Amino acid sequence: MFAILENIRDGTAFPEVKELDDEKLTAYIKRAERWIYYATGVDYSGTADEGILTDLQTADIHLVDLLWYQSQDDVKDEAISGMQSERMGNYQYTKMQKATPQSDSTGIPELDMILKGLTPSKVYGASFFSVSGPGDCR
Repeated sequence: MFAILENIRDGTAFPEVKELDDEKLTAYIKRAERWIYYATGVDYSGTADEGILTDLQTADIHLVDLLWYQSQDDVKDEAISGMQSERMGNYQYTKMQKATPQSDSTGIPELDMILKGLTPSKVYGASFFSVSGPGDCR
């Protein structure tokens, strides 16, 4: 784990997160670390770089806060409050009154910056080439 229980309890913005039992807090940490993997596409479990480890620990703290916050009932209810369902015979549909924009960001500037920094940029190797212009294939 990039962050240990004490790191999360010391760095969290929510008193409720500090009071979580070790088992629940560990589950949030594991979810946060999977989020980092899916967001960056890199398995950092074997890294020894101190700068990267510091970023990963900070990201874990922010993500645990975010995951805990999103799991609260009132937040979940608000997320779907714009939905409206209708049934006509055997046909039923659900629509949202207000579209939610899709984004690759979490809304936490420091966390977004860390995840962006940990994500490798796409680099094309030396074997990439292209041919332009007309070909002479008679």
